[in-house]
Amino acid sequence: MKKWFKTNIGNKKMIMKMNLYCILCLFLTVFSSACGNEKIDGNKTKQVTLTITPSDEIIVEGKGGSVSFTVTPSDPTVALKYVPSVEWVKATSGTKETLWNIATNTSKLSREGYIYILDNASLVQLGKITIIQKSTDGEIQENPTVSFNEADVPIFIPFAGNSYMTTPPASSEIDLYTGKFKDTWMDKTIVSSTYFHVGETGNMNLAVVGSNETGNSVVRFKIRDKTYDVTISGPTSKIYGIATIPIKKSGYIRVDMQGVSRSGKSFGDLTGFRIGGQATMGDNHFVTEEKMAEDKLNCYFFRRGASVHWGYTMPEANVEYFYNEVLVTEENVRNSSYYMMNGFSEGYMGIQQTSSGEHTILFSVWSPYSTDNPSDIPEDKRVKLLRKGKNVTVGEFGNEGSGGQSWLHCGWKAGTVYKALVQVKPDGNGNTIYTAYFYADNEWKLIASFLRPDTNTWYKGAHSFLENFDPVNSIYTRSVLYKNQWVRLASGDWKEITTAKFTCDNTGIQGLRYDYSGSVDEKNCGFVLKSFGFSDDHTEYGKIFTRPSSGTAPDIDFKRLENIPSVE
Repeated sequence: MKKWFKTNIGNKKMIMKMNLYCILCLFLTVFSSACGNEKIDGNKTKQVTLTITPSDEIIVEGKGGSVSFTVTPSDPTVALKYVPSVEWVKATSGTKETLWNIATNTSKLSREGYIYILDNASLVQLGKITIIQKSTDGEIQENPTVSFNEADVPIFIPFAGNSYMTTPPASSEIDLYTGKFKDTWMDKTIVSSTYFHVGETGNMNLAVVGSNETGNSVVRFKIRDKTYDVTISGPTSKIYGIATIPIKKSGYIRVDMQGVSRSGKSFGDLTGFRIGGQATMGDNHFVTEEKMAEDKLNCYFFRRGASVHWGYTMPEANVEYFYNEVLVTEENVRNSSYYMMNGFSEGYMGIQQTSSGEHTILFSVWSPYSTDNPSDIPEDKRVKLLRKGKNVTVGEFGNEGSGGQSWLHCGWKAGTVYKALVQVKPDGNGNTIYTAYFYADNEWKLIASFLRPDTNTWYKGAHSFLENFDPVNSIYTRSVLYKNQWVRLASGDWKEITTAKFTCDNTGIQGLRYDYSGSVDEKNCGFVLKSFGFSDDHTEYGKIFTRPSSGTAPDIDFKRLENIPSVE
């Protein structure tokens, strides 16, 4: 699509003053068309083509500077001539290996110019270099020159459920449960970003849907390195074309939205985007209005992203202990993250970074009584505390089932491998005892020991998962390594676990998010989970992975663990 750039009205007189080069270029364009871009040598006519390195389009920062390129004609005997179309592009040296100086752009608008490449003998135009210089804000503005109807952009992507505040990050401007702006959109300093995944390549038509009851507004949309200013006006919701964008690789698209100017009280009510074209003909992934309407909490949970899991292949014998190790590197430490290590059918244990940044060890056991309100649990169905470790807090939890919960503020550190051990053992009286230990600071620490009534089981359903529990942090990718998994049977024998199944929650199963994956770390004999951040990494649900064997069972003094005193 031909690019058109904004021009200040006050600069019209300057535009009319074309220098000699510009006049010559216009003449040469007409002349070259008449000559068919051919070199004439006596009675011979040859088609001359050019190889331009590194590219025939160069993007320059607003501060300007030097740019260079190499032009090689298919006929080495042809001498070349270069003619710039604008005064802010000037040659400094050379002909074939060419160096040019680009002046500073002092405008808030980007600009475009050309360097025409001519046959020096015939003055036939053989090609051109396009110079695109960014504005003082570091952006490239393009005025939408397209209009779309519903047939051109048949797919609606709601703002709610797919949009996040990216400037400032972790802003509370978007409501956690509705996914919409909490208040009237008046602040031009904030930037929201909408994400969606397209499944094919080719052109993608992009439009925004909205209205403005209080006046006119200009809203800027940024896709990749280019920005498009759109005027929103009128109380009736309309489709406003943004651009047709070439998509070279299927994956996530990010559309930034920012208010530029307004005549009324707000920048308008923009309800979402519409897409169409070849790039949208495959499987696309985003949160739909229909899915959000199924439950009032769906928007909140969908915006948290897809939790991902490893389900470990257990031996058929009675398993008493499950051992696991975890590593979270610095770049993967984010608030509201749970790197759950030792899951079992009735609960879970692992490390987390809370929404406020605290590092804790969390160990929870569900009650056999099904409720989201712990106060509803009858006394004989309550999970009971038997022991707890030093500096461990014990309480109850709800809203995801209910039960007993414990946590240790231990200050775990990124880049350090930590170990966890959970015991599940029937007490012989129709109950089961669950005990969690965590290895840090060169010692095993008792987290807690709980009794779950009406339960008679050994360790079942060993699993790990990666979870983000705050929607505002869903824009950040996280991964975690789980390694060296072992189980200890009731007989006392150790068995290494080397096979696991990759799964995800309903947000991923329904295809509302596609940015999650599982893999094997061969070097560290472990399994990797990755999710969130709208990356293009994806693993199909249910895929089985096998890691290399470490061959060395954990060396643990179980008698010493049992003798760790309980702290009241």
